[in-house]
Amino acid sequence: MRAEGIRQSDRITLRLQVEASWFGTNGMAVRQPAHTMLVSRNGGVLRLQDKLFAGQEITLHRKLEGDQARSTRARIVAEIDREPEGFIYAVAMLEPRADFWTLSFRHRSKRRRRWRGC
Repeated sequence: MRAEGIRQSDRITLRLQVEASWFGTNGMAVRQPAHTMLVSRNGGVLRLQDKLFAGQEITLHRKLEGDQARSTRARIVAEIDREPEGFIYAVAMLEPRADFWTLSFRHRSKRRRRWRGC
């Protein structure tokens, strides 16, 4: 069981252009550009123009080199802030092993402790 408040991987400040899609309250598919502010192995922080709610599931799409792309499912954890450019959301990946970010994250428990206070 994971202790609350303990991060499972490093967070990286990184701005990536992604596309988010979901089904609106009217059942219609919605797609819009978004960008990351922070990323981690298990989620990240995104800015989107539309208002979403905690628990809502979205699909993130990311173009890679050439015609390659990645997609993953995520859940809105919380609205963190609101800015003139949009809403800031914490998101959790529903498929954390999908390597959506194509980055290497160290697991917190595998870090060496260099100093062990007395």
